[in-house]
Amino acid sequence: MKATLPVFAFLIDEQDRVYLQRRYNTGYLDGYYEPPAGKIDEGEFPPQAACREALEEAGVTINPKDLELFHSYMNLSHGNPWLGLMFRTRIWGGAPHIQEPEKCDDAGFFSLDALPKLTPQVADGITRVLEQPSIAMDSYDNIG
Repeated sequence: MKATLPVFAFLIDEQDRVYLQRRYNTGYLDGYYEPPAGKIDEGEFPPQAACREALEEAGVTINPKDLELFHSYMNLSHGNPWLGLMFRTRIWGGAPHIQEPEKCDDAGFFSLDALPKLTPQVADGITRVLEQPSIAMDSYDNIG
């Protein structure tokens, strides 16, 4: 069984608001909001993938060392396993904005007490974004 591994990059500002983007024209939960997210590419470690997705989707640069893993989830989609990893950071370069208007039609920072409609996995993870302790993630390359 081979799982698909999506990563999520939660950007948290100084007011504890979270940057979210509304899905548009993707074919999956369009109209729902998520942070910058996407699948890990072959040969890529999860933190680097989250940084890449944040740059591709929101135009911000993140150092992988500034990411904290705070939540993971597992789901089956049409019998196929997905293992998602959610990272958070308060440190990034640039101003987040829509980079892929063909996939996103709204974006901004949202207070946790005034959230828009979220995808199910993000709705679950966002309840932990400020309070959940970090989970250590070590990466090893070419062992053995």
